[in-house]
Amino acid sequence: DGQIAQAVTDVTLNHGVHYFAAAGNYSDQAIDATFFPDPQRGQLHVFANNGAPDIDLGVYIPHGATFSVWMQWDEPFYSASGYPGASTDLDLGLFNSNGNLVAISDNRNIGLDPLEQITFRNDGPSAIFQLAVSRYWGTRAPTFKLLFTGGDFDALDFEYGFSGRTVISHP
Repeated sequence: DGQIAQAVTDVTLNHGVHYFAAAGNYSDQAIDATFFPDPQRGQLHVFANNGAPDIDLGVYIPHGATFSVWMQWDEPFYSASGYPGASTDLDLGLFNSNGNLVAISDNRNIGLDPLEQITFRNDGPSAIFQLAVSRYWGTRAPTFKLLFTGGDFDALDFEYGFSGRTVISHP
């Protein structure tokens, strides 16, 4: 267990303190995947292979809607347990229908937390945008989760629907 779990165990077992935690549930607004690099383009994740590798996830974002996505992968969080932190650096990019980058999360993750986040408000016309996951550093193929928390989206808004469940801690 991490530092927080150890402290909770100590105060509840040894000091008679009651501990309560809250959780949020975004139902199934998530995608679980294992990083699979495109054989031609190397460091881009393949979401599906229907005859040709599909390296982006289409998502319909209506005019005026805010789209938020969090990505976390299966490596240690430095902020929770210290060294060693993440050994893989994954990034997120959101592109418009013309292929222009409209939002990016490219934090340096090596030795730190395996976490990226994008928030984007579509002030233009309703459109299909493309979300891409890339591996900037590392050789592992981590399992990652994309959690969609902004806007009023459902599986019909996403090219391949949802494949993951969500329960998150309170902020």
